[in-house]
Amino acid sequence: EQKPEHKYIDAKLMTPQQLEVENFRTWDYTSGWYSWYYETDKKIGFTARVDRGRAVDPIIRALAYNEEVGSNTQFVYSQGTFIDVMDLESDYDYQKAFDTQNKEYLDSLNVEMKREADEGFSQEDALKKVNEMLKDLSIKDFTVTDCVKSIGTEDSESWAGLEDGELTKSVGYSVYLSPKAGDVAGYTLPRRMVYNDLPETMYAPSFLTEQIRVIITKEGVQRFEWRNISKRKDTVAENTKLLSFEEIKEKLAQHLLYVGVSEMGGEKQEGSQNLYKVAGVQFRATNVNAYEDSKAVWLVPVWIFDLEYISKAESAGQAYEQRLLTETVILNAIDGGYVTLNFD
Repeated sequence: EQKPEHKYIDAKLMTPQQLEVENFRTWDYTSGWYSWYYETDKKIGFTARVDRGRAVDPIIRALAYNEEVGSNTQFVYSQGTFIDVMDLESDYDYQKAFDTQNKEYLDSLNVEMKREADEGFSQEDALKKVNEMLKDLSIKDFTVTDCVKSIGTEDSESWAGLEDGELTKSVGYSVYLSPKAGDVAGYTLPRRMVYNDLPETMYAPSFLTEQIRVIITKEGVQRFEWRNISKRKDTVAENTKLLSFEEIKEKLAQHLLYVGVSEMGGEKQEGSQNLYKVAGVQFRATNVNAYEDSKAVWLVPVWIFDLEYISKAESAGQAYEQRLLTETVILNAIDGGYVTLNFD
């Protein structure tokens, strides 16, 4: 194959373009739950290759906020294909829930992920480089929330991911950063189930909490992704009284009951059970609706519960059990309201 002749363009917003690889990937760990492509003629997108003379040149993607289209402000610089420990855990969860045929591939990645990072490159080196980058870009009031192992290749963007055993793979680190909310770090809602009309206080912010992810190896930055870019306007309140953890646990139990009733159409099905096991708890901050202002959000303290969800049922005397996707429940620490996604 011959690479097409390079066409040099100015950095300006144009009609969004969909990459060929995106036609294959309906779920893409390299871009999260949102899409970089929108079916619109509005000039809200930017896509370009950086001419570095490589077999696979790095790509820059950007999207502008447009209320009419429903897009948000995003930016990414990406070289090749990389996946980190958190991506891999999410893919395993999906595979177990839906019995996909890629467990062997995920197992092979898991083995490679346990390799030492490239020689001469440590976690401390990665964090130092990221802090230097934040200073260079004048990005303030962000804090590191996770720094995990990452693996990938600079030389392929194949829809098959990292399956090619001939690819030279690098092992580095993936650093996640979130905005500070006092002493609490921000949290971005993951891809999750959306429930409407539950009989409880519900929040569906018009845009999600900012997050920066930097994947960095000995060779340099492989991915810089800044999602839900927003501007901090003001502090509404400080030292707000929060519910006790005992009260929050009751709110969680109530929410799970409402979800169970909602999924069964309001009628109890004999022999059916929804079992939840709390696998993790965090105290963070996330966006909720700003009162009477759809273009703004409030960053408030929240409790985050990661739940392992098992559904049991009986039919014709036969028992069935299904392990579903790990459920993440986010509750407002001030009033216990359920925080979900806005799909209006």
